[in-house]
Amino acid sequence: MLSSTLGRSLGTYPSSRPKCIPRASLRNPARVLVVRQNKIGDDLLDFVTAGPKLRKWYGAGERLTDGGPEEEPEEPEEQAPTGDAVLVTDADGGVGEQVVLQLILARQELKLLVKDVAAAKNAYGPYTTPLPAEAVAAAPGKALRGSKALVLLGRLPGGPALLEAARAARVAHVVLLTAAPGATAGGGGFSLGGLLGGGEAARDLKGLGDAAAAEAVRRCGIPYTLVQVAGLTDAGRGGGVRVEQQQAAAAGGAAAGARAPLSREGLGALVAGVVDVVPARGRTVLAQGAPATGSAQEQQEAIAAAVAALPEDA
Repeated sequence: MLSSTLGRSLGTYPSSRPKCIPRASLRNPARVLVVRQNKIGDDLLDFVTAGPKLRKWYGAGERLTDGGPEEEPEEPEEQAPTGDAVLVTDADGGVGEQVVLQLILARQELKLLVKDVAAAKNAYGPYTTPLPAEAVAAAPGKALRGSKALVLLGRLPGGPALLEAARAARVAHVVLLTAAPGATAGGGGFSLGGLLGGGEAARDLKGLGDAAAAEAVRRCGIPYTLVQVAGLTDAGRGGGVRVEQQQAAAAGGAAAGARAPLSREGLGALVAGVVDVVPARGRTVLAQGAPATGSAQEQQEAIAAAVAALPEDA
């Protein structure tokens, strides 16, 4: 029963008599075997990655056909900026990867500042436009051209000049992730990032601890959302998000130590939820972990509604 069900899912279970293999192909049995093995492997990969349309998403490339590899499609020409892009700094870090993935799920047009452009192109395919990190120092205005929002992951690359360029480029919203006072990291069990030697929660949280960046964002003159992260867990995925006004959270006093940390996926969903919630001037919110409910889209919509209901900074 299990083999027949799996066979139908993979498209390899014969529902009728198999087609005859051409006599010419039988002269080279090795070629026929390779083709059939490739087909079964491709069908299995399509099943695991939820269909051929997501093969590029997982970096698996195009399928092979019985006639050999398909011709690679021509690269589309770079399109002019639309003014709807979201520029994400430090996009190749542990937090940055989840922020990018959640923004892709939210169907945002993305520009990424990364250390390795080729690796980012291979990881995200046509869904983003990676730019070298030094592009901010060389020409911040050009990097920001066509951007509606700037997402800063902890620090301010290029210093205050980046915010000045954002204002000149008429960026409508700045979102800054920063560590809340007393934020903690750890927990959550197995960490793939820790196994591979990078992206651990403590390191990611330390990268969000730039107090000077928070003050610069508050004074930049662009509407801002300052997200104070209560803590990060080593678990890269799972978990929901709860937000509250920063001033009200600070008044909690002793309860601050009991706040639940977020997963990186939850933090990414938070950014995706608030990027289009543009305040009149600015607001500061405290983010902490909570039980996950609903799909990724439903979670982002709930976060957007919760943040929009919070008062802005005095």
